Amino acid sequence: MNNQKLLKMKNKNEEAEVMEAQLYQWLATEKVGDYSYEDRIESRGEENYMLFTDGSRVNVNLIGEVVKKVDSEDDGYIIVEEKINDVTVTKGADGKEYEIPGIDHGKVIKKKVPKPTNNKPAAKKVVAAPKVEIDPVINLLEKSKKEKHTYDVELNVDAISKDLFSVVRDTFDEGEEKTLDYIVSLIDIEKLKDQLKEKLKEVYNE
Repeated sequence: MNNQKLLKMKNKNEEAEVMEAQLYQWLATEKVGDYSYEDRIESRGEENYMLFTDGSRVNVNLIGEVVKKVDSEDDGYIIVEEKINDVTVTKGADGKEYEIPGIDHGKVIKKKVPKPTNNKPAAKKVVAAPKVEIDPVINLLEKSKKEKHTYDVELNVDAISKDLFSVVRDTFDEGEEKTLDYIVSLIDIEKLKDQLKEKLKEVYNE
């Protein structure tokens, strides 16, 4: 009998049984590197989700890509952060040397390094957590009708000088496009979301 079915079983007194739950490691999202125990499979419309005992969930079609089945927390991957250093020194049309950062320069990437494989302990026994209730506010908002709106927000960008932009554009193939892509990659999306959140507060509280 698989773990998912075991997790749904109850005894006669409707108390959660102690049972063997399947453990997964997150390979993506903000939970990358974390571990979660399987709770149950839930259908929402045409999509099926695996719910975990810590309240998180993942589309079943992404199992193996976003989460990976492991035997224990000694199994799986160590997540290592690495900063890309991609700078090319070149001479411009004026004879001066310029450092030209690559499109991915400065980006932080996360690498998955397999943990050493020794003797793996058996899967842990846990008490199945109660079913996670859907937040009524989020439930209401998801079902509501949405309207398109346009808002003005300020965006601070770490841009290069016009002189350097001209040098790159006139010296390198696709220099203009690569430079613009690089500048855009530096935008902090979370800060942009915070600005939009404050703007929405102003609009809704007018």
